[in-house]
Amino acid sequence: NDMGACENVFATPIPVGYTKHTARFLFLWLMLLPLALQSQLGVGTVFAEQLLAFGLLGIEDIGITIEEPFSVLPLKRIAGKIALEAQVVRRKAEDLDVQTLPPIRSSPVLAALSTQ
Repeated sequence: NDMGACENVFATPIPVGYTKHTARFLFLWLMLLPLALQSQLGVGTVFAEQLLAFGLLGIEDIGITIEEPFSVLPLKRIAGKIALEAQVVRRKAEDLDVQTLPPIRSSPVLAALSTQ
C-alpha cells in the first residue's frame, strides 16, 4: 500500500543526534581547514575557505531539507487540485448520463487534509 509507505516515511523521525553530529563535525573541519591551507595558499586561504564553506554548508542544508520531504511538498495544494479535477470528471460523467459512483463520505485523503 503506497499510502501506508508514505505514512511510515512521514512518521519516522530522523535522529537529532545524527543531524547535530554531522553539523558539528562539518563546522570543526571548516574551522581547522585554514591551518592546513595557510602554507600552500597564503592569502588565498580566505577565499578558498569561503568557497568550501558555502558549498559544504549548502549541501548540509539541502540534506536536512530532504530528510523531511513532506514538509517541503505543497501537499494541500496538490490534494486540492486532485479534488477539483475529480469534481470536474464527475460533473462531465453526470452530463453524459453515465452511471456515477456514490459520493465519498470519508477518505484518508480528506481526513489528512482536515487535520493539517
